[in-house]
Amino acid sequence: MTPPAVKTVMSNERGPRILEISRTPEFAGDRHIAHVVSQVHGDVLLDRLITLEPGQLRSPPLECTEPIDELHFRLFRDDGAVLIHHEHSTFLRSVNVALASRSRELIIEDKLSARAKQKEDMLGEKASRVRAHTSHRVHVSMGSNGSWRPFSKRMAQIAATRMPRRSDDRWFPKRIEAEVGVIEHFNRLLHGGRVRGGVLVDPWFGAEALRRLAVRLESQDIHLTIVTSWTQIDPDTGLELDPARPPTDELARILKGVGPYINPRLTVINLVDGSKQAFHDRYLLLYPHDGPDKVFLLSNSVNKMAGNWPFCMSLLAPDVGRQAQLYIEGLCRGEDITRSTSPTINFKWP
Repeated sequence: MTPPAVKTVMSNERGPRILEISRTPEFAGDRHIAHVVSQVHGDVLLDRLITLEPGQLRSPPLECTEPIDELHFRLFRDDGAVLIHHEHSTFLRSVNVALASRSRELIIEDKLSARAKQKEDMLGEKASRVRAHTSHRVHVSMGSNGSWRPFSKRMAQIAATRMPRRSDDRWFPKRIEAEVGVIEHFNRLLHGGRVRGGVLVDPWFGAEALRRLAVRLESQDIHLTIVTSWTQIDPDTGLELDPARPPTDELARILKGVGPYINPRLTVINLVDGSKQAFHDRYLLLYPHDGPDKVFLLSNSVNKMAGNWPFCMSLLAPDVGRQAQLYIEGLCRGEDITRSTSPTINFKWP
């Protein structure tokens, strides 16, 4: 016995709008009761019981007020006590596709790569291989937006702001696997398919961090700003720099060497408060393509993440994250919105 089919008819607005139940002549010899439920974003637009008399091949058309994205269809025997058929269909209303095209590939042989290889060949492969890519995002929408769609999207954004997912938080123990894992996690966060760019704020972001992290970031289609605060102390060694030369001379020299191998569109800003550091805390600000901006608090500097101490990054709650974002974006302009320091930009690269 062939089950019935739910036929969807397209109107001038793309997507199923009119529903009909079709039965074959053989199957239509009996009396059936059909239950049809259509939904949009979980909201029920149509919920109908229909009696199909013997010999009736088609049901009356059922019109929905909006193009639907989900349909439940159940068919019962004439007494309604026995379910003989069930269909659950989902219609795609829009599709987001991120394509990453590969370009160059680098093999980095440095201290981190060597230590990772000593631990395990596969770990060494992860630490040393950098595959540059450029992401291309495509959004395909089925039909025009009804008045409820912008409202629904806005409500989803408000819900995401008020109730953010906590799964973005990460804690890495002190070991070589975690050092490599931190870099992998940064590559996931700073992926051009997910974000437009970001800001990394770290007063001790030094040569080691440039070589260890910056050259291992793989997305070429994001803009990353690094805000640091070199004064007279080398961030990696803790030793005093040559007092006869500006401390940013060393920073410029390092950037000139590694700059060609950095995939993101990088901007490096150095802030000072007279002869002192202009700030202390470490943050990562992300600008996603979809949803609210995100601010992470970093437990320590990224010079040797999870190398000397455990490394933790925690997503700030929306109200606190917004305050931190204003502070971070102020630092990018050379301002301290808290007025606790008087920073100046004494170096900007390129």
